[in-house]
Amino acid sequence: MKPEWLDAFELDSEAGPASPLATDEAKALASKIVDRALPTAGTGLALRSSRSLFAIAGVGGALAVLGLAYSVRSSECVDGTCAGPTIAAAPASSIIATPEQPAIDSAPTAPATIDSVSVDALPNAVAPSPSTAPAPAKVSDPSARPRETASDLLAEANRARGQREWARAAALYERVMGSQVDESYAATVALASLRLEHLGDPRGALALYERALSSRPGGALSVQAQAGAARCRRVLGEEKHSEP
Repeated sequence: MKPEWLDAFELDSEAGPASPLATDEAKALASKIVDRALPTAGTGLALRSSRSLFAIAGVGGALAVLGLAYSVRSSECVDGTCAGPTIAAAPASSIIATPEQPAIDSAPTAPATIDSVSVDALPNAVAPSPSTAPAPAKVSDPSARPRETASDLLAEANRARGQREWARAAALYERVMGSQVDESYAATVALASLRLEHLGDPRGALALYERALSSRPGGALSVQAQAGAARCRRVLGEEKHSEP
């Protein structure tokens, strides 16, 4: 069982920390505890000496309760809720701000379009000077030369005949005959006369005369062609009669 004198240590019947005591109340409580702990005057010396130790212990416990009550009094209680020790808020300067991470765009970046640039548009590109550019090689193209006409060839053949260049004149007449133009008729009669008179070929001359007469019987040179053909036959006949 609880000793009767411990009732003095009960501060109140409320839950939570005890209400604070005034200084006079604390002294009265301590005096009451001591009076209850000490024996009365009629008690024997033996009992007094045995209880003296309990008295001292009771006084010490009372002092401890007073200290606890004083510490509880020092705390602030508002509406039945006692606040503990106040913790000072840390200054704003001591809080280290965490740098925000930049948002990463998950959308794929479109590749940059590279515009094509001409080499001629570059500032360092130096165009070759027209004077230093190599000249194209000259290729002899027969078609690029002016073509000689049949009239030119016929006139050149007549000049060669006048210069007594019989072979060259005959070659030019043959070229005119191959062109199949109006000048070929005159070149045929002229070549027949050249073979009969200067090249010693009456048979070849007769063939050319007959060719001219057959192509143009009433031509401008038909009389000359007929006379030349007769001469060729006479030469050929004489040669035939002279054979043994």
